[in-house]
Amino acid sequence: MTDPNRVVITQLGYVPYFREVVAPKAHAHIIGIGNDRRPRFNVDLTKEFITAATANIFTMIVLPVAFTISKKVDIYGCDCMPFAAATKPWSHANEDDYMGKMAVTHRVHAGFWDRNYEEEFWSYCRDMEEILIAAAGAGIAVSSRTPSFVPALAKQYAKNII
Repeated sequence: MTDPNRVVITQLGYVPYFREVVAPKAHAHIIGIGNDRRPRFNVDLTKEFITAATANIFTMIVLPVAFTISKKVDIYGCDCMPFAAATKPWSHANEDDYMGKMAVTHRVHAGFWDRNYEEEFWSYCRDMEEILIAAAGAGIAVSSRTPSFVPALAKQYAKNII
């Protein structure tokens, strides 16, 4: 982190790991956000610096931060995959280089791959729907700028092309 204006935003529990790999002068640029099992999404971190714990970094950290700093958020490339293909994460990103690197995680973290991805997919879709509803309720305009298999984003994309 050579740029003094750059920050790293991560889950609070990951801050010590980042501090181990960046220079001490960059430690003040690491921002940890807490999360818990709250029933509603927090789309304004200025009121409470904590997010709803979800199984996806996009709904847990990225969108709450974006919604806090802007009243207009455009989402690109959140395409996901058709439900029938929800057998493992990122299987729709079938580039040789990426899948080759993922083979390492299959060997090193085999338990990560022993999950119900259909259930995770629907959980992600439900979380996305709920966070977009919370954003709209807070007056935040959200646009999905690319097609998506995630129903809530597909609706947002359809609004943009009509």
